[in-house]
Amino acid sequence: MKRCYFFIPVFCLLFVACEKEDLAGSQELVGTWRLVEVLADPGDGSGTFESVNSDRRITFRADGTYTSAGNICSFNTNGDEDGSGQYFPAANRLEPAGCFTTGGSPITFEQQGPALIISYLCIEPCQHKYRKE
Repeated sequence: MKRCYFFIPVFCLLFVACEKEDLAGSQELVGTWRLVEVLADPGDGSGTFESVNSDRRITFRADGTYTSAGNICSFNTNGDEDGSGQYFPAANRLEPAGCFTTGGSPITFEQQGPALIISYLCIEPCQHKYRKE
């Protein structure tokens, strides 16, 4: 029975350490990001990011939610339809509200230096690159 008491504090410390790391990662995301480039590979691996002039934006909040000018469910670059949802920094996953992908979203994200890359489920690579405003 004494061994169980040893593991309880260790488990609690591990949980707190992981929680702080997740929050720190999400703080880098908090703020508004603007779509600046799109990658739509033709299927042969030759695709590259191309600049776009778009009003599509995504704003991450510290509470794990986001809002967007432009529906994140769609790969288009328009910012004319508002969207919202949740994001999970530990899993690098977006879950747009009202999207067919909610609850196992194949929409993922990663930060690469000053850029945020959102990847969509496609046969070939299709990604959006955002810069923080």
